Amino acid sequence: MSDFEKTGDWEEVKRVIASISGNMQMARKTSLMRFGLKAEGIAKKHISAQDLPWKPLKAATIRRKSNAGYSTNILTETSTYFRSITSYVVGETAYAGVKRDVKEDDGTLVADIAKLHEYGSLSGKIPARELWLPTFEETVTWHIKSNQPAKIFVDIMKNQFPKLFGTKVRTKK
Repeated sequence: MSDFEKTGDWEEVKRVIASISGNMQMARKTSLMRFGLKAEGIAKKHISAQDLPWKPLKAATIRRKSNAGYSTNILTETSTYFRSITSYVVGETAYAGVKRDVKEDDGTLVADIAKLHEYGSLSGKIPARELWLPTFEETVTWHIKSNQPAKIFVDIMKNQFPKLFGTKVRTKK
């Protein structure tokens, strides 16, 4: 005979144990998806706010863009680049940026435009106007503070098993 007596809802405990692996995977994937979405949002915010220390456009460039009916903001001649910014997860990696196959109406790859602006032209005619490096740095800072898979896992478990872990929680996105 055992010196221990089982009390409580052991069937619920078995369900908790059985769910751990799947919930850990869900927490990791949720964290990756949030990372990508956050980077996507930060990049779009910077383009909209024009708040990064980019070298101003030349007066001739502003005139050309204005005369053609385009936006005179940096990185926004047309809205194709902005609209093409996306995020997705493949395996263990979150991606944010412009997919390689997205094209302007004239056939120019938007990823090539993004690369040109990020690093500048070889001739120096177009200066580097970094969007993705500061976006990545800001996203990593946010991730460390607010997007921890362990916290997401705990929230998932609390929501799935409120009797064992207290009341349900609303996770921050």
